[in-house]
Amino acid sequence: MLLRASLGMAVVIGCMGFAHNVYVLIGLRLLQGVITGYSTACTTLIATQTDKQHSGWALGVLSTANTSGALAMTKEEHDYVVKTIFPRLGKIRTADAVISALQ
Repeated sequence: MLLRASLGMAVVIGCMGFAHNVYVLIGLRLLQGVITGYSTACTTLIATQTDKQHSGWALGVLSTANTSGALAMTKEEHDYVVKTIFPRLGKIRTADAVISALQ
């Protein structure tokens, strides 16, 4: 599933570089949405392959990493997240604990 999504993303994004007008680009974006689904496949893989005791932590790390990567951080900000936020989130189990750990 992940290989199909990765291949689909590579082909469609590569084709976007050759789009001659906005309509072709929109069509490729629609195609990308239909055939990729990479984030969904990652979430499914982690949810099914991680034991029940650690699945919440693993899915939380995946979600945080996806969000953090999308924010275009500087190297210093990235290092802070990896060295400070991820370890704190790995030690907690409830939403209240998440909020208090991040304060």
